[in-house]
Amino acid sequence: MTATPVSATLESGVPVSIVIVSRKRPEALRRCLTGVEQLQYTTFEVIIVADPAGIAVARAMHFAGALKLVPFDRPNISAARNLGIAEAAGDVVAFIDDDAVPEPQWLRHLLEPAQQPEVASMTGFVRGRNGISFQYRARRLSGFGEPETLNVDPETPSILHPPPGGQSRPKALIWPFGAMSWWKWAALTRPFITILMRPI
Repeated sequence: MTATPVSATLESGVPVSIVIVSRKRPEALRRCLTGVEQLQYTTFEVIIVADPAGIAVARAMHFAGALKLVPFDRPNISAARNLGIAEAAGDVVAFIDDDAVPEPQWLRHLLEPAQQPEVASMTGFVRGRNGISFQYRARRLSGFGEPETLNVDPETPSILHPPPGGQSRPKALIWPFGAMSWWKWAALTRPFITILMRPI
């Protein structure tokens, strides 16, 4: 882990900024950071946007010098994520909730589709706390903001096209590793992880 991504890590040359927002869950943040430390991905940065207890946990980690710490103690995850994005130096921003623990290959699997120019965002399934069952598989929001299940192959990536009459946006990709949230460049809703590619 480095403080600032400066070189390519995949064939696509994707440097990553991981943003973790934490409030009133310092022990969950500690577990998340332990998982992030074990990621098998060469170059990425980690930005922690947290309340005082979360900042204290991050400062106590042995790799604290490689973390970007942003104090924020309000119940507004959107504002907190925007603060994290403002600090991001990577071409891709990945969000992970503080109560989630990434698998070691999470970033490698999730970013592999980024090599395709028509892919604007990547997401995947979310495992439950037991590590076996799924909390979420593939879903999207309907035009009324209601979640709808998507039937996708759990073993291979699926490129999704916008619905007829929708905005002409780059396609999104569901990948069977990880999961997704939100932000202004991409558009699938999930509670766990968001990968965003900055506009060129």
